Amino acid sequence: MRRRQGILVLGLCAVLGLGLGAVGVAAKIRRDAEWAHGGDRLTASAQVRTSDEAGLPATVTALGGPSIESAFLPLGTQALVVRLQWTGPDEPRWARTVDTV
Repeated sequence: MRRRQGILVLGLCAVLGLGLGAVGVAAKIRRDAEWAHGGDRLTASAQVRTSDEAGLPATVTALGGPSIESAFLPLGTQALVVRLQWTGPDEPRWARTVDTV
């Protein structure tokens, strides 16, 4: 009886190991196929500035943002303003709209 259980456990471990190995190989093949053409050409740049509450409208405008009259910083006295620009594929699969508050 114990021998039969041992063989069963060993067989299950072998099947599980082969299954996990097959999944890993399939994922590697898929990644290699995605990057076979060299990947997407992507260039990115970032401009970062800090500002206090009084200078925030000017900082946002200086980085190309919309003109605002005033700003309120509820969580502190400083703000971090970031402008990101990138060029890449015409219709990237990863493109998402980012909403700001």
